[in-house]
Amino acid sequence: MNQTSDPITPDFWNRIALDTWNMWFEASQVVWLRSMRLAGGGRVGERESRRMVNEKLAAPWELAFGLVFDPATYGQNGAQHVAGESVRHYGAKVSANRRRLSR
Repeated sequence: MNQTSDPITPDFWNRIALDTWNMWFEASQVVWLRSMRLAGGGRVGERESRRMVNEKLAAPWELAFGLVFDPATYGQNGAQHVAGESVRHYGAKVSANRRRLSR
């Protein structure tokens, strides 16, 4: 099998660990901000709860379909590629939610 176009550096897993830690730190902020919206109730709370459920249902499918059709998933560094793409995918979703909820 072909190697991915972006070679895995020796510090790859350290970067994945740091990126994952940053994502979970940011996710704790999202939980707090989202809880405040939900606690407020009304239309805003209802809209946020629906959005949250829809996001949680859609995100893993988006990632799975993206990886299935990505040739790098099946290369020599497939596990590293999947790990990196997973952290990038969910990290982007978490960051977008934090920015949106912080307004």
